[in-house]
Amino acid sequence: MSEPVVRRQHPLYFLVIIAEWLKPLLVPIVVFVVINRRGNPDEWPPIVFYGIVAAFVVQFVAGYLSWRRFTYVRDDRQLLVRSGVLFRQVKAIHRNRVHSIQIQQPFIQRMLGISQVVVETAGGGGKPEVVIRAVSLEEAEAIQALARRDLEEIPVVEEDQSSASESIARTASRPIAMLAADETAPTSIQSIHVSSKTLTLAALTTTNIQLTLAFIAGIASFADDILGKSVYESLADTAMKSLNGPFAIVIWSGVALLLAWVLSIGLYVWKYAGFKLERNGDRITVSHGLLEKRQLTFSVAKVQAVLFVEGLLRKPLGRGEVRLLVVQSDKETSVMLHPYLKADELEGLLASLMPDVKPIAPTIVPEGKAWLAFVRWKAIVTGVAAAGLIYGFGFALAWPALLLLPLVAWWGYAQFRSEAAGTDGSHFVLRHRRLAVTTAWMRRKHIQALTMHASVIQRRKGRRDVRAAVMGGLKGTVLTARMLPVEDTERIGKWFSRRS
Repeated sequence: MSEPVVRRQHPLYFLVIIAEWLKPLLVPIVVFVVINRRGNPDEWPPIVFYGIVAAFVVQFVAGYLSWRRFTYVRDDRQLLVRSGVLFRQVKAIHRNRVHSIQIQQPFIQRMLGISQVVVETAGGGGKPEVVIRAVSLEEAEAIQALARRDLEEIPVVEEDQSSASESIARTASRPIAMLAADETAPTSIQSIHVSSKTLTLAALTTTNIQLTLAFIAGIASFADDILGKSVYESLADTAMKSLNGPFAIVIWSGVALLLAWVLSIGLYVWKYAGFKLERNGDRITVSHGLLEKRQLTFSVAKVQAVLFVEGLLRKPLGRGEVRLLVVQSDKETSVMLHPYLKADELEGLLASLMPDVKPIAPTIVPEGKAWLAFVRWKAIVTGVAAAGLIYGFGFALAWPALLLLPLVAWWGYAQFRSEAAGTDGSHFVLRHRRLAVTTAWMRRKHIQALTMHASVIQRRKGRRDVRAAVMGGLKGTVLTARMLPVEDTERIGKWFSRRS
């Protein structure tokens, strides 16, 4: 038996840690240079140069010691990691404890042609168990093999809008009944590469407000370090002078929405460019990213639920994105499985990748008069707010607020039409709408808790909300369907109580 090979990180690790050390110092350095506009660096105090040189020396020595004292040994059973300069730490991670192994290429690593590997386990407590900051891509894939089986050459199927159905059909050539009989893992290997055309259509129809707001908040925080308070006050005064009438408010609101949509398109392409999905044995690998590439590998057994999310722009087109709730230490509660899929192709995709999940149709829906419960309070709150704006600013300036009344009425009725639930054998489905319609499928054994909730008014009307708690990410997720008839929710409760 050969001796295990003790390995270290790539020598470019030094450049990675120096670049990451300099990144938060860029703004102070720029401010210092702007304040000291002497033009000739020779006139700066000598202590500035001595301080810069000393900081680089300290960082280099610390980086060398960290690189030297970080070693790991990998084989087909476990990953053994030793680290620590003053206090040594040894971690032995068996493959059965691994939730996922991600290959990531942040901007710095991607420019250097290397990768970082993130290993997550059940006991991570929300943090990665091990992060190997700098390894070659080949070495990263070798480490990731700890979480994979049946490594073979994987043929890539190029997908576009005209041939999406054919690509799914090729990966689902075996009958669903045969696949269901072998729930552990089909021996065949499937791969789907989302084309640029499909990704562009997905970006054009995205309404990812959270991603846009997070980006804007980051830009605002960065600008706050450079711009003074007077600049913000000047911008606010200019904005208030521009909003001098109802039409100006409508126009500027439309411009803001358009800019947010354009920004969301760019951010979507940035995050999901080069999207590729592979199933190899009992493992699924998802990779994507333009400048910061991310690759996540997880076991099919870790999948707790499948979500089909139809946004405002995608639902009329019969399209949606497929997400998985996966048990992992990552803070993200769901993993993207496909960014832009036809609704009628979902069953074929799941049959080829996860035959254990059956996308059943929901059969339990709110009764006819329940639509008032979805519309009433939205209309009352909007009406009161509109009346307050008209009272405070005058009808001539605030009348556009009345246009929100039919909008919220439509929103409430659309929610009423979307809420649903259903059971079939050991399978369960919930459908709910906020802005997007989310349909969730799961097995009974994966539901951590099933609760029925009813307010005083709901009890009087004979209605209940159904809430299913499933694991996903670090803290789990609660899925809901609202205003369902009591007798139907009682049948769901009895169905859940029969779990083994």
